[in-house]
Formats: sequence, structure tokens, C-alpha cells
Amino acid sequence: MKKLLDWANDCIRQWDWKNVALLKFCMLALGVLLGLALPRCARSRARAVSGMVFLLTWVPLMASLLNAAPWWEDVLPDAGHDSAE
Repeated sequence: MKKLLDWANDCIRQWDWKNVALLKFCMLALGVLLGLALPRCARSRARAVSGMVFLLTWVPLMASLLNAAPWWEDVLPDAGHDSAE
């Protein structure tokens, strides 16, 4: 398992944002296909689980993105300053 994870890490290090975007779209399409294949009675549970997974992964990703963004002040020059001054 460690070799597989090391291989995956090496692949991702070589990728640019376009490759990561393709992987994300591929996984999104797979999720939609799997969701369509679920029986109606299981869809509400799957919806709840999917929502929780999304929130539990999106919030830390966005937090790390915003913390690592050195360009943030260039995009919003008044960010963090009181506009009443």
C-alpha cells in the first residue's frame, strides 16, 4: 500500500492544475453515475453523507488556500482594513 501511495504522490507532484481539474471532473462524473444507480430509498442517506463529506473537505481546503495566498492583498487591496477610516 505504501508503494501505491508513494506512486500517487509522485504523479501529483508532476501534475499541474489542469491535470488535477481533470481528475476532479472524472471523480465528479463517477459520483453522479453511482448516485443515479442508487435505489430511490438510499438516495437521501447518500445525499446526507455526500453533503457532510463535501463540508468536511471543502472547509479545510479553502482555509489552507486562503492562508497560503500571498497574492490576497493584490486582489483585494483593502482587505483587512477598516473602510471607515
